[in-house]
Amino acid sequence: MFRFTSCLVIGVVLLTVGQSMAATVASQWTVEDGGNGHWYEPVASGDGISWGDARAEAIARGGDLATITSAAENVFVYSLVDSREFWDSVDSLGPWLGGYQDPLASDPAENWHWVTGESWDFTSWARSEPNDWGKEEDRLMFYWRKFTTDTPVWNDQDGARRINGFVIEYVPEPSSLALLAMGAVGILAYGWQRWRRRVPVIRAEDGLVCHCLAQAVLSRASKRGRS
Repeated sequence: MFRFTSCLVIGVVLLTVGQSMAATVASQWTVEDGGNGHWYEPVASGDGISWGDARAEAIARGGDLATITSAAENVFVYSLVDSREFWDSVDSLGPWLGGYQDPLASDPAENWHWVTGESWDFTSWARSEPNDWGKEEDRLMFYWRKFTTDTPVWNDQDGARRINGFVIEYVPEPSSLALLAMGAVGILAYGWQRWRRRVPVIRAEDGLVCHCLAQAVLSRASKRGRS
């Protein structure tokens, strides 16, 4: 997966990919709020977009289609697209998500996967879904906005169908400052290990062990004085 850049974290993204797409802002599901620290960007496509094109666009922006692995994440992501521009005219077919089914699966509910390879443990299918209508519904989307209350639900859909929106999930890299701090800690630890090998250890009769840095300094000074 391409990495999420800082401009996507703080800015509004404007793209033209041969179709009309609304400018949107990514929102973070913060750790303090019980989230995973990832960022999610809802994208409205006025001309409609297929699942494959939506995923290609998500990757081009530095993320991938959103994956949902808990009830809390389901509610958070849904809250970002609970608006008419991401849905069809009757609010039944919602934005694409990053779930797909093996094309040769015989059971509509079996062999589903996330694009990231995460475990397919949590599901939130609508009543009577998935049903693999027409034997071509093997991609995941939100479903029936106007009937959603506390539990957003999903639908399986033909990936070639043009849908009005999709959700991108970004996994941010550690910041440059954090990487610098980690490097500094590593250098200090390495230096300390080298230094302690050269410092004498005094063991008291009661078993106390201490590194006598002062003695080491004095010992070195004495040697230099004799040379």
